[in-house]
Amino acid sequence: AFVNAFNALPVAAVVASKIFCVHGGLSPDLVTMEQVRQLPRPCDVPDHGVLNDLLWSDPSDTAADWEENERGVSYCFGKSVISEFLRRMDFDLICRAHMVVEDGYEFFHGRQLVTVFSAPNYCGEFDNSGAVMNVNEELLCSFEILKPLTENLQSCMARVEANFWSRRQQVEAMMNEAIAAQAVKEADDSLNAPAAPAASEEGAELRAPQTVADGDAAVPPALDSTTTLSTADGSAESVDTQKPAQRIVDKFELNGALHGNDVDDEDDDEEDDDDDDSAEMSPVNSETVLHGTPPRGSKLKQYAEQGLI
Repeated sequence: AFVNAFNALPVAAVVASKIFCVHGGLSPDLVTMEQVRQLPRPCDVPDHGVLNDLLWSDPSDTAADWEENERGVSYCFGKSVISEFLRRMDFDLICRAHMVVEDGYEFFHGRQLVTVFSAPNYCGEFDNSGAVMNVNEELLCSFEILKPLTENLQSCMARVEANFWSRRQQVEAMMNEAIAAQAVKEADDSLNAPAAPAASEEGAELRAPQTVADGDAAVPPALDSTTTLSTADGSAESVDTQKPAQRIVDKFELNGALHGNDVDDEDDDEEDDDDDDSAEMSPVNSETVLHGTPPRGSKLKQYAEQGLI
């Protein structure tokens, strides 16, 4: 019944030849007001054309002139379109609805267009106020505000919160599906990737054992302690590249070695006595001395004779 009544209502109205009133907005096909007067009533709304645009178009901050409407029907029109329409039709204001606004009314583009939405708590899902615009004889506009019902606010907020979490779950599910699809794609790409090319002959020759002439085996760098080299006659030779382990020498072995080398150390004693007369003798560990880094024989002999070792 309501739809049938709306089909019979006027599409637009002009107040005092200065205020153009319409449900949606403007149309790129609207040139004169005579086009509006010629629209048959009642009638069904077509998918395109002046009637469709007057019912469903919207103003836009971003549109330069006309662009597609995100609602999926009609167009969005920019500020330049509003100014040009008012100039051409000699109007002062466009009054329209079709959009929920928090305070019930909202001006746009320097008060050249106003949106009036008269349904508070729209569909029970918004906490918006409603408004009614009054125009006096001097064409001064005023607004009566219809506040939302306080008892509906809690239920409205609960419904909004439920819608928010539902939408969030949907977005998270979509993101998880996208991540899973990306992982599957990467796995397929890794399986279908071409194998690494085989080593070239030149690289193989570089890794081959070095062959030396005259039986002298040159030791190449190696990670293990034993390296196998091939010689000129084709035979293999193993070379131990590991450093010898250090040996621990006790004091009795060291004393025997010192007393057995008295003759060899006499010259060293004479040279070192002058340098070390004023120097304080450093203590020596009496337990062990690392083989390969012992003090000079003359010093060890002195330490042994003095009972320091």
